Amino acid sequence: MKTYERNLIRDFARGWNDAAMGRPPTRGCFAYVQGYRDSLRIGL
Repeated sequence: MKTYERNLIRDFARGWNDAAMGRPPTRGCFAYVQGYRDSLRIGL
């Protein structure tokens, strides 16, 4: 796995966790926003 792929996954997971914990989004990068949005949409 390439470094940038690992970073995308990490940012996605960070966004997912922040949304799940009810925190406001803290980053503007694409992967973070996608994770944040997906978590809210699914509502886990």
